Amino acid sequence: MGNNTKSSQLTGKTALITGAGRGIGRVVAVNMASEGAEVVLTARTESQLMETAKMINGYGIKPHVFVSDLANDQSINALIEHVEANFSQLDILVNNAGVTHSGSINETATASWDQCMAVNARAPFILCRELLAPLKKSEAGYIINVAS
Repeated sequence: MGNNTKSSQLTGKTALITGAGRGIGRVVAVNMASEGAEVVLTARTESQLMETAKMINGYGIKPHVFVSDLANDQSINALIEHVEANFSQLDILVNNAGVTHSGSINETATASWDQCMAVNARAPFILCRELLAPLKKSEAGYIINVAS
């Protein structure tokens, strides 16, 4: 960390990364920031987001942290409004957030299934659709959907 040479293709780009509090999302966010991108971090757990933000601060980048629960429509809408209000364009959308519930189908509650579908499929669809306008303002907008 601390290498502040921002001469990559991500310099001057804005990226929204969902599920940025840990795992793949954290790695993607830190790597994009290390390459000069302005990053918007979102996840359900503020303490995890702040840990990711702390890692990114080492690159001289001040990340934007926005706590949101992508299983909740109001939270998704608030995230979209935040992005549209604070950024003239969005260059990269990384739909990484995901939830899983282990167990056999006869052990899976409908509410658990609904949460999986809301976060893993519905939220990425809504974010792609609603953030398409800011992505189109970019010279080359990218949408990256992660499944793991």
